[in-house]
Amino acid sequence: MVGNVEQENAISTHAPAAPSRPAAEHLVPLIKVDPTYPPQALLRRIEGAVTLEFGVTAAGTVADIQIVQAQPSRLFEEAAKTALARWQFIPDTGQSVRRGRIIMEFRVRS
Repeated sequence: MVGNVEQENAISTHAPAAPSRPAAEHLVPLIKVDPTYPPQALLRRIEGAVTLEFGVTAAGTVADIQIVQAQPSRLFEEAAKTALARWQFIPDTGQSVRRGRIIMEFRVRS
C-alpha cells in the first residue's frame, strides 16, 4: 500500500522532477506507517493513489506535507497525510530541511 520515497532529483516513473530543483539528500525511512483505508472507499471497493511532497527536518521528522495529486480527489488525501506525518527518517545534522516525494497507493485486496 505504501510507495517508495522518491528524492526530488530522481527520475520518477510517474513524472520526472524538474531539472532546476536542487539535489535532495538521501531520505532513508526508519519508520513507515501504512495509511488507514477510508471505510467508505473500502466498502465501495474504490482504489486510488495520492502523490505527496514533504519536508524532513534535521531530526528526521516529516513536515510541510503537500498534496500534489490525488485520484480520485477528496477520498484518500487525509489518510495519506496522516500516515506520512508519522514516518520517521534518519536524522541529518548537515541540513535543516530536506525534500521528498512519495506516492501512496490504495488497493483493495481480493
